[in-house]
Amino acid sequence: PVFVAVGLPRRLVTMRLISMPAVDEEEMKGILDYEVERHVPFPPEEAQYDFQVLERDAEKATVLLAAARKEEVGRYLTLLQEAGITPTAVGVSTVASLNALLYNQDRGAEPLRALIDLRNGEAELGLAKQGIFRYSRYLTLGQAAPIDVLAPEISTLFAHREADGGRQAGRISIAGTGMGRGDLLRHLAERTGLEVEFLQ
Repeated sequence: PVFVAVGLPRRLVTMRLISMPAVDEEEMKGILDYEVERHVPFPPEEAQYDFQVLERDAEKATVLLAAARKEEVGRYLTLLQEAGITPTAVGVSTVASLNALLYNQDRGAEPLRALIDLRNGEAELGLAKQGIFRYSRYLTLGQAAPIDVLAPEISTLFAHREADGGRQAGRISIAGTGMGRGDLLRHLAERTGLEVEFLQ
């Protein structure tokens, strides 16, 4: 392939929404170089990080910071190099999946788009509002039913939902191969009144 994007598991990546002065991106990078240690739970010299501007007005910008340990990123890159693959981009799996879902869509087309990815006793949650990534979380499910662990997080997700003329608008996609997907789909459809789908 010409382009290869690698999505790191969410559990390996620290993500923070940061409010900054609305300067150009080069100046933002300089500010973050000094401030990254305030936002990541490991020494800055061990961090590999980047950022994306989500919103900006004349005075302030909202920036999404994503950071992972260089050692973890290196482990994935080494595996790919052994397979003869050079990645074009390294990102976060939840963000990559939401980007794929929202690709080529008008920002206002879907006020809320949520993604729940279940696999091997863990879950990743992501939320986009008006086409802008807003929320990401990693959870360990253990032996519990997914809905028992996810219910509090889902409540948080839906606290962010938007109403459309008094009607809830948006869609939830459930992906992955984890157990309990059917129960989760039914529960979410009943609880939220939103469209809920399995995503292959």
